[in-house]
Amino acid sequence: MPHQMAMGTDGNTLYVGNTGGESISIVDLNAQQVTGGVVFRRPAQRHLQRDLPAFAGDGLVGLEFIMSNGTQWQVVGNTALPRPADPVAP
Repeated sequence: MPHQMAMGTDGNTLYVGNTGGESISIVDLNAQQVTGGVVFRRPAQRHLQRDLPAFAGDGLVGLEFIMSNGTQWQVVGNTALPRPADPVAP
């Protein structure tokens, strides 16, 4: 079930945050099908409450979002990585 969605800047890609976990599907709107997913670069913490993605949208460097714990992330290729802090958005 979708929780959040963000349109890619190419106008053909939709990123869908799925309810209940660290799961983002990549949808090709022209083909009308899921073509992949975003891989999170950290071990799953099944015994702890998971942080869930909340989207900020597709920026100049690709998909960027904020997790429910407030950390900022970016997607490089199909991998979600913590976004480095900068003076504008520490």
